[in-house]
Amino acid sequence: MVRLAIALGVEVRDLFSSESPVAADIKGIVDKLTVDMASLVNSSLELMGKVSEKESNPPGKKR
Repeated sequence: MVRLAIALGVEVRDLFSSESPVAADIKGIVDKLTVDMASLVNSSLELMGKVSEKESNPPGKKR
């Protein structure tokens, strides 16, 4: 936390203060990362399902 505070040019306590603009920025970044990660996981699962489906039903294989 100390390194993060130094990198941001703020006090460590500012990272946790609900009134701090830095805390609001961090929350926004974390929220966006959470949404982006959920999207990535969903896309990965979708792709894995397609790959699995193709492996189960290769071209030329009769069902």
